[in-house]
This record gives sequence, C-alpha cells and structure tokens, in this order.
Amino acid sequence: MGPAGEEGGAKSGQSNAARLVAARPSRYRRTIMRGWWLGLVCLVGCSANDTASPGAGGGYGGQAAAGGFGGVGGGAAASGGGGAAGAGAAAGAGAGGLAGSGGGGNPPVGEVYGHSANTLYKLEPFSKTVAVIGQFDCTSSMWDIALDASGVMVGVTGGLGGGAVVSIDKATAKCFVVKSGTFPNSLTYLPAGTLLPSEEALVGYDRSNYVRIDRQTASIVPVGGLNPNSTGEAWESSGDIVSIIGDKTYLTAKPLLSGADTVDYLLEVDPVTGKALKVLGSTGFQDLWGLGYWAGVAYGFSDTGQLVEIDLATGAGALIPIQSLPGLSFWGAGVTTAAPIEPPR
Repeated sequence: MGPAGEEGGAKSGQSNAARLVAARPSRYRRTIMRGWWLGLVCLVGCSANDTASPGAGGGYGGQAAAGGFGGVGGGAAASGGGGAAGAGAAAGAGAGGLAGSGGGGNPPVGEVYGHSANTLYKLEPFSKTVAVIGQFDCTSSMWDIALDASGVMVGVTGGLGGGAVVSIDKATAKCFVVKSGTFPNSLTYLPAGTLLPSEEALVGYDRSNYVRIDRQTASIVPVGGLNPNSTGEAWESSGDIVSIIGDKTYLTAKPLLSGADTVDYLLEVDPVTGKALKVLGSTGFQDLWGLGYWAGVAYGFSDTGQLVEIDLATGAGALIPIQSLPGLSFWGAGVTTAAPIEPPR
C-alpha cells in the first residue's frame, strides 16, 4: 500500500508485510495461501528483480518514447507486434490500439480488462464475454492495472517481498518491472488537464489516502484523501477507481473500518483532491476489487470471480452471467481513459 497520509502515519514505521496486513487482510491472506502454487504458473521465471532503466525520453519503460511508462515488446513501432508507445508519444504499436466501435454492419466491440493475481482477461462489454489473454510473466501477485488514453497498460504488484510498478503488454500479458516499492492497490489514469496541466496522471488510493505515481520516476506523491468530506460518512477504498474523458471519476468504497464483510458502495470522487463528493449507492456486492467502464456503464470485478454491471446513476449492481473459468478470481481491472461514454448508435 501507499505511504503515510491521513491514516498512514500510524503505520509509517511498519514493514511492507505489516502494511499489507493492515491495509487489506483478505488480499494479504490470499497471497500467503496461494503463493506456493501461483509461482508455478510464471512462465518466464517471475523476474520481478529485473528493473527497467529510464527510456530515451527520461521516462521508464524500456524503449518507449518520451512521456512515461511504455509498452512491452518493443518501442513505438508501427508494426502489429510492437509494444505501445509511451504516453505523450505518437502511438503506433499493434498492442496499443483501441478496439473499434463497429461500423460497416459489424457489431460494436469494446475492451475492458480484468485480472486475477496472475492472469489477464478481457471483457467485451457488448457481448458480455470474457477471454483469457495470458499469464503475467513478471509477477504472481498483480494488484491492479490502468490504461492511458492511448491504451498503454501499467500495473502495480504486491506480496510478501514488496511490490512494484510494472509495464504490461495488454495483447499478451507479458510484463516487466519498472520500479520496486510499496504502491496503492487501486489505480487509474486521470485525463490530461485534470490533475496535471498537460498530461495524464497515474493515481490511486491507499485506503483513504489519495496519491499520484510519478510517471518519470515511479515515486509516490501524496495528493489528498477521501476524508473529511460532505457525504456524512468516512470512507476508504475497497477496490478500484476509474476516470474517463468526458465523464466523472468513480470509486468502489466502504465505510471506514467497516470490515471485510461489508458491501461496496459506488462513490463519485474529486480527481483533484481525492475527496468523496457523492454516494451514488450500494452495489449490493462485496469485494469489487476491479472497476471498469464502457459506453456509460461501469463494471465491477469481484474477488470471487463475479462480473457486475453497475448503474452509474444509482450505484446498483446486477450480476452478469459469464462463462465458467477454473479458479476465476478478479483482483483488479482497468480501461482506457478514452473509453466511449455513450452506447454506439
């Protein structure tokens, strides 16, 4: 989890493992219980100790162009197999393009990503089908992911040995470590001009503390927090945050210190300060550790493998039946900030 803030001072001297226990006991226990077999599925040795060097433009991400974390699998190539360009550069890689919205008689398609501790999935939001993309090869404990307006994917990991910021190829799930450290387990990009004047900001919540991850250094920058606020309740993040160009910023949250068995609420939050602005309503579901969005609809991804459609006006959730996938458990989700805000016409 992230460093000190409103509640972080009491645990600022704790070890990484102690912070994990205090911040999210259920996720910490899952790391212990599954750690022995999750490591077996790392296809390339889980090389979490390999740290990327700054790219040519001063940002991390291998050969990515200037602007921050880059894609995996090559530089900003124009061919189909290359990795996505870094944010702020001209995107041209095959893995970095966004799905189309139909046309020429073809049905509309979209892309919302969810993941377990070790596997990346893609939800097609119109057909409500979930496809397996692949297994992460840099970690067996992916905590959350985020995609910028160009579709470039990054993630944060956790575990007993500490966490890391990683760069991910969304077409293959291949990934590499950008920087080791302790990071928040909810993550999103904010549209350019929201928090930073001319670029997207990578932000997240460490319980109720709102932080930014610097895209050049991967260091943590405190921003604000959920509390105090005008909703009449103190809150903490229960899972994930999403922010979309032309729409608002949403968070799945629980009343502060309410315990693991409390249902999640959908909040509208201020992306500049991190404060809770409005309680949209109860989702009716627990442990929505991932939050996605497409065409004006939010999607919750639960620790128990449930996919939930969430009404952005009321916060109410409705279960979406999906195909059976062995051992399915969602630990997070992400979507580009450039996702459409209205259904196709």
